Parts: sequence; structure tokens; C-alpha cells
Amino acid sequence: MLASHDHIDILKSGVRDWNKWREENITVTPDLRGADLHGACLERADLTRANLHGAILEGAHLMDANLLGANLWKAYFRKADLTRANLERADLHGAYLGGANLEGANLKAAILAGANLKGANFRGADLHGAYLERADLTRANLHGAILEGAHLMDATLLGANFWKAYFRKADLTRANLEGADLHEAYLGRANLEVANLKGANFRGADLHGAYLERADLTRANLHGAILEGAHLMDATLLGANFWKASFRKADLTRANLEGADLHEANLAGANLAGANLDGADLTGASLEGANLGKASFRRADLTRANLTGALLIKTDLSEAIVTNCIIYGVSAWEVNLDKATQKGLIITSGKGSIITVDDLEVAQFIHLILHNIKLRNVINTMTGKAVLLFGRFADGRKEVLESIAQWLRNNDHLPIMMDLPAPNDGNFTETVKTLAGLCKYVIADLTEAKFVPQESLFAIPNIAMPFIPLLQNGYAPWSMWKDLASRPYVLKPIVSYDTIDDLLGKMTTVIDEADYLCTAIADRESTHYPSVLKPEASVS
Repeated sequence: MLASHDHIDILKSGVRDWNKWREENITVTPDLRGADLHGACLERADLTRANLHGAILEGAHLMDANLLGANLWKAYFRKADLTRANLERADLHGAYLGGANLEGANLKAAILAGANLKGANFRGADLHGAYLERADLTRANLHGAILEGAHLMDATLLGANFWKAYFRKADLTRANLEGADLHEAYLGRANLEVANLKGANFRGADLHGAYLERADLTRANLHGAILEGAHLMDATLLGANFWKASFRKADLTRANLEGADLHEANLAGANLAGANLDGADLTGASLEGANLGKASFRRADLTRANLTGALLIKTDLSEAIVTNCIIYGVSAWEVNLDKATQKGLIITSGKGSIITVDDLEVAQFIHLILHNIKLRNVINTMTGKAVLLFGRFADGRKEVLESIAQWLRNNDHLPIMMDLPAPNDGNFTETVKTLAGLCKYVIADLTEAKFVPQESLFAIPNIAMPFIPLLQNGYAPWSMWKDLASRPYVLKPIVSYDTIDDLLGKMTTVIDEADYLCTAIADRESTHYPSVLKPEASVS
């Protein structure tokens, strides 16, 4: 067997001679331990199973070289070129590859534990199943690299580029990826438990089913990321960007999302029990069927959020903005709504007429009334602050209703808005009668009412409450108006107006008249009220 210095001499004689010698000495393991191969030209060299323990290969040219199963323990590859080199199952334990070029290299199952890979280029490299525990990949380039099943526990990946990298089932437990770029990377079922992901860029990344328990994603960017079924228990997500991210059925139990941007995020079916979402932006987010039990949404913005079927048990919504939300099927118990802004809460499922209220707890009550005949019969004669307000929601008419609703809120009333139905809505009449029975009076804007179910409007005055009709000047009254106007309890004359401001300016007088009519009805001073209004208070 040749001495190790003879092996070195053969290698230095040229790649052609070396490869020929390897073919003729298949059973010989080249001994190149500690060899100084600084700047050597070893392109396409056959170094399979070679022992290069501690060898110096700084600036060496190893493009397309075969280092299958080679021993490169503590070898020095500073700025070496290993483009497309085969390092499958090679042992690079503790090796130095700072600034080395490994683009397109094969590192399947290679051992790089504790290796220094700072600034190295692994673009498109295959590190499937590679061992990179405690390796330092600070600012390394792994654009499009394959790291499926790779072992990166406790690795340092500060500022590294993993754009479009493939990490399926990779283990990054306790890895430091602060400031790393994982734009559009695939991390399905990857393990990132207790990892440092502060300020990392996961824009458009796929993390479905990933394990992120106790991970720190403070100020991370996950715009449009997929986290469906991900495990984020006790994770820190302070100020993170989750705009349009998908968390369907993800587990965020006790996660800290304070100040996070969840604008239009999909959290349908997610578990947010005990999570902190104080000051978070959830405008337009979907929380359909989500568990929000004991979660904190203090000062959060849930404008237009979809809370259909959500579970809110001891949920804190104090000072939150809860406006124009869909709350159909919500289960709310002991919810803290102190100083919360509540308005336009939709309690219907989207089928038939839209019904909105201004209080989450009242919403459940109203829904129960509409779907419980026995309860409905008991309270149908109750009156209080509620005002049924209906008209057309389409063609710009909703602005009129919303303006009236806001005026009513400002004057200690509780508006319940309702859209005039389509001609085939058979439930409208029963719904109107039920809601009217709960209200102090009914206000109806009949302007441009193309379809008005007369049986509904004729039934309202018979419930013994003021019916206040509105009509914008320039529009003809409904064809059946004369018949309705002659009914008891209808406020007369019809309240006409030019503009919204004009109408709002008349509202105080209108409500005064309605209150006067209420008093007359309550005192039972007459069985018919064609002219109970004070003459001087009439509105035209």
C-alpha cells in the first residue's frame, strides 16, 4: 500500500492520472489526511471514500467531483468551488465551508454537524436527510435547496436565504432563523419547536401541519402563508404579519398574537383558546367555527370579521371594534364587551332577509326569539328601546337607513335593520311581525320600494305600536299606501324628506310624535287613532 504522501503526489499529478489510478486500485482507500490542496484543480476528481480528515482545500476547484462517503471531518474548504459535487453521505463534521460554492451539489445524508457554512452557496443543492445539527449557516444561500427530512436542530441560520427551499419534515428544533428569508418555502410538517423566527420572511410559505410550539415569530412576515393544521401552542407572534394567511384548523392555544396583522386571514376552525390577540387587526378575517374561549381581543379590530358558529366563552372583547360582523350561530357566554364598539352585527345565515343588531348578546336573544315559538309568544308584546327599521339595502338606499340607525343609537335607541325582501321570500311577514312585537315602533323607508308585501305592513299596525312611514320627495307613494295610511297607529302625515340631512333634522320631531302616540295607545284613550297627534307637531 502506498504511503499517504504518495497518494498526495498522484493527486497533484493531475485528475486524469488520479482517476486512472483509482480505477486500477478500487480496494484502496486514499489517505489524504491533512493534505494541503490549497487552490488545487480537482474538477471531476474521484475522491469516493477518500480520507481528507483535516485537509486544506481552500479555494480548491472541485466542480463535479465525486466525494461520495468521503471523510472530510474538519476539512478546510474556504471559498472552495464544489459546484455539482457529489458529497452524498460524506462526513463534513466540523468542516469549514465559509464562502464555499456548493450550488447544485448532492449532500444527501451528508454529515455537517457543527460545520461552519457561513455565506456558503447551496443554491439548488440536495441536502435530503443531511445532518446539520449546530451548523452555522449565517447568511448562507439555500435558494431552492432540498432539505427534506434534514436535521437542523440548534443550527444558526441568521439571515440565510431559503427562498423556495423544500423543508418537508425537516427538524429545525431550537434553530435560529432570525431574519431568514423563507419566501415561498415549503415547510409542510416541519418541526420548528422553540425556534427563533424573529423577523423571518415566510411570505407565501407553506407551513401546513408544521410544529411551531413555543416558537418566536415576533414581527415575522407570513403574508399569504399557509398554516393549515399547524401547531402553534404557546407561540410568540407579536406584531407578526399574517395578512391573508390561512390558519384553518390550526392550534393557537395560548399563542401571543398581540398587535398582529390578521387582516383577511382565514382562521376557520382554528383553536385560539386562551390566546392573546390584544390590539390585533382582524378586519375581514374568517373565524368561522373557531374556538375563542378565554381569548383576549382587547382593542382588537374585528370589522367585517366572519364569526359564524364561533365559540366565545369568557372571551374578552373589551374596547374591541366589532362592527359589520357575521355572528350567525355564535355561542357567547360571559363575554366581556366593556367599551366595545358594536354595530351592524348580522345574525342571519345569508338566506332570506339580512337582519342586523348592535349588541352581540342581544343578537343571540333575537335569534332565539325568531326560532322559538313559545318564547316568542311570551315576549311579543314587550317594548323598550328597540326600533325596527327597514327599507331597501340596494341601490344606495342603505345609506339612508344607516344614517337613521346612527341617529337612533345616538339617542339611546337600539335599531334593528332589515332589508325589504325579494318577491319569493315567504318568511318575511312572520319575521317582521316577530321583530315588531319586540320594538317600541317601526320605521319604514318606502322610497323606491319595488316590492312591498302588503300583508306584512298591514299586520304591523295591528300590533299596537306606531308605524312611521318615510318617503323621499320626488318619489310616488307605494300603490297600496292609501289603504295602509288609514290604519290605526300609522303616523300621519307620511314623513317626507329631500336629503339625508333634511330627514335627520326632522327625526326629533318624528320621535316625539311617535312617543306621544305610544302614550295614547298605552293609556287606551281611544280604540282608533286617526288623529291623536298634536296638530302643532305634525311633520310634512
